[in-house]
Order: sequence, then C-alpha cells, then structure tokens
Amino acid sequence: MEHFPDLTGTSALEMLTLDRANLKNIPKNLCEKIPLLKRLILRSNKISVLPDLHDCRELRQIDFSYNEISSLEGLPFQHQHKLVDLFIGYNFIQYIPEDAFYGLHSLQVLDLMHNKIQSIHEHAFMNLTKLRDLNLGENQFPTLPTEGLQNLRQLKTFNNKNLRDFPVPEHFPKVHTLALSYAYHCCIFRPLARRLPLPATLKETIVKLFVQVRGIRQSVMENIRARLRNPRQSGPVCRRVFQDYKISQGPEIAGHDKQPVQCLPEPGPFMPCEDLFGWWSLRCGVWVVFLLAMLGNGVVVIVLVFGRSKIDVPRFLVLQFSNGGFLHGNLSRNIGRCRCFHSWRIQGLCYTMADVSWLPNSRFLGSSKQRTISIHFSRHYIGTKLCHHPCHALEKSVYL
Repeated sequence: MEHFPDLTGTSALEMLTLDRANLKNIPKNLCEKIPLLKRLILRSNKISVLPDLHDCRELRQIDFSYNEISSLEGLPFQHQHKLVDLFIGYNFIQYIPEDAFYGLHSLQVLDLMHNKIQSIHEHAFMNLTKLRDLNLGENQFPTLPTEGLQNLRQLKTFNNKNLRDFPVPEHFPKVHTLALSYAYHCCIFRPLARRLPLPATLKETIVKLFVQVRGIRQSVMENIRARLRNPRQSGPVCRRVFQDYKISQGPEIAGHDKQPVQCLPEPGPFMPCEDLFGWWSLRCGVWVVFLLAMLGNGVVVIVLVFGRSKIDVPRFLVLQFSNGGFLHGNLSRNIGRCRCFHSWRIQGLCYTMADVSWLPNSRFLGSSKQRTISIHFSRHYIGTKLCHHPCHALEKSVYL
C-alpha cells in the first residue's frame, strides 16, 4: 500500500492505524472525513511532512515514529488541545523551533528519540506545563532548555555526546527517573536518591499524635475511640487527624509527595563523581612523573642505541621497556595539558591518548585476550574518567 485509503463514510472513526504501508503523503482533507479521530498511528512509513491536523481536535495520541519527518515548523499542533501522547521518534528532525509544540496544553508524553536534533529553542517547551515524560535520547544538542519542565517525572537524554553540562535538579522538582548521557550528570541527583518517607501507617501517626497531645480530657479520648470503632465514622476522623498531624509537622512533611530519584548511568569506581585531578598535588605529580620518565628512560634509550656494544636480547628488552616508559611519560604530559587547557572536551583526542597508552607494552602481554582487556580498560578509564570531567578545582563542586 503506497496510497492513503479513501475514508469516505467513516466520520465516526476514532482510531486509525497504518503501519509499514510505505505512505508518503497524507490527504489534506483527512480531518474533514474523520473529525472524531482520537488515535492516529502512522509508524514505519515514508512521511516527510507533517499532515494538516487542524480539524482533528479530538486527538489524544499521535504516532509518527520511524518516518522521514525533518521539520516541526509552521505550528503543526496548534489546535490539538486534547493531545496527550506525541511520538515523533526515529525521524530526521534537526531543530526544534519555539512554536513547535504550541497549543499542546494537555500533552503528557513527548518522544523525540533518535532524531538528529542539534539545537532546541530555549522556549520550545514553555507551553508543555503538564508534560510528564520527555524522551530526547540519541540526539546531538548541546544544551537542554528547562522552561516548562517543572512537572516532569521522567527525563531521557541518553547517548547524546554533545550534552556535556546538565541542568541542576532545581529545574526538575518532581522528576524521579532519569536516563542521562554521562555518569557524572547523575552526581548532582545523588542527594535526592534518598528522601524522608511518610510515616509508615496511619495507626502509628495517630498513636504518635495522641502521645504528644497533653491535657486532653478522658471523655474526649473515649469519644474518639468510639468513633474509630464505628466503620462509618473512622474514615473521616482518621483523615482529619492525619491532616492535623501533617500541618503540625510543617510544610516539608505536609507537601512531601516525591519519589526517590533513580538516575542512570550510576556513578561507579570507573565513573566516580570526584574529579581525578581535583587536587593540585596530583596535577603537579603528573608533571613530575613526566620529567622523570623523559629523563630516565631517555638516557637509557640514548645509551643503548648509540652505545658501541651490540644489542643482544636482554638489551633489546630493556630498550623496549624504556621506550614504553618514555611514551607513558609523554602520555602524562598530554593528559596534564588537556586538563589545564580544557581540550579534554575533545572526545576523539582523549580516546586517541587512551589507545596510545597501551601500545608500548602490548607486545609483552601474554595473550590476545589480555591485550583486548588492556585496550578496553585504557579506553574506558582514560576516555571516560579523564575526558568527561572538569579541569579546575572550582568546577569540581558542580558535579558533587
């Protein structure tokens, strides 16, 4: 099927699904024929332009995933005031303009995963005050605007190598699930992973309130107990007592309805929150190692190469070890320079240095499996730990 079917006479249709039909164009009078449509699912087609849906004002769900859409300009959803779910993942969108989601006052789920988004207007999400779930994973934008995301519960920005700096938790007061690009993004959310829970049961709350109350007459207590024994009156009494207890404990307990924050990828031994170069002593130590390695190993190499004695097997092994130490010292110098001049943000350079770090001594590893482990360790540790953390000590506090 390459042509859109004729829907004449289906004015009461509420759900339309056309998956994997190779559709390229949507009729302009689609909404005139099915004005009561509530769910429009056109996944896995070849649609390149969003259709005119101005007259489909009963829509609750739109799914244009796995198509060829490249633009969100022209107020495409300005009359979709009842829309709840919008899926536009796996397309070719590069820019989200300011008016892309204008009119979506009831939107709760927005999926823009696996596009080519390089820039998002700072007011693009301003009208999405009811948004609960936002998926921006596998894109290329460097900055995430936060205006309008105060009611967000779930946020996904994973596999976005350009998103180096992440907004602070104050911009997402109700979020409880995050899937981010780097482990150090989760460091600022770690204090929110454990929150004070509400009292375990209503019975414990009432007992605690009774213990704290002083000067209550015995008759009043008997009256309360009698009401609690009556099933018809126990509900209102318990709710009223519980509300009084929350008010007495202050606004923090009374307004506490947040869940513990779960953030991935979690920081670990190879992706810690602390900056490896956070201490100046360590930074200076890198340069000391560089000077000693260059001096000591350089002298050994010069003596063995330009010496008059023949290079036998023991001397050859010593020469190779000195060569490796010489290159490792040079690696320390490059790491020190990267950390001080902010070129650590160039991910390719960091991974190149990680690859070079294992080459000098790779020939002395016993098996190919050991060499593979060495390669992965070098790339993972140096490429992630050293390339994705700040240089200066002042910036360290941002990620703690």
